[in-house]
Amino acid sequence: MLLTLIVLMLLVVVAAVWTLSRVQAPASSTPVDAAFLERFSVSRYHVMERLFEDADFRFLESSPGYHPQIAKRLRERRMRVLRMLLRRIKSDFLRMHEAARVAILFSREDRPELAAILMRQRLNFALQLAGVELRLLLAELGIGNVPRTGLVATLDSMRAQLATAARPQTLAQNA
Repeated sequence: MLLTLIVLMLLVVVAAVWTLSRVQAPASSTPVDAAFLERFSVSRYHVMERLFEDADFRFLESSPGYHPQIAKRLRERRMRVLRMLLRRIKSDFLRMHEAARVAILFSREDRPELAAILMRQRLNFALQLAGVELRLLLAELGIGNVPRTGLVATLDSMRAQLATAARPQTLAQNA
């Protein structure tokens, strides 16, 4: 029991370090400008919260011709979709984070509280991403369930803060 707990804790630490190092990677080369912020919506990520709802699998089980292999394939495909969405949400978060850093850097006012908020958001996002990826890996190994994420709310918070803290002209001029 103790050995299992130690191994699990070690996996969590390794996943957190691995994810933090990946979140430190440079953001997309596509600049964040006013048009990006106007077009951007977290609604495209809401599907992440519904990918593994029990109702879908119960419906599948009640369908004629059901075989457990069908549910297994559906689950595997949805895990691939979740991984793709995780890559996209990470990319969008990094783009907005970089835009917020640039906006703070070129702000006429010194705003150290915003810099602190950005640091906390990035750390929070990295830890959430590490947790989701670890639980997803464990689910792929048959241990536990596929995770629900809080990443959409974190990304939406970043978008809202960027929209209020940065003027679109500043982003367009400095992106």
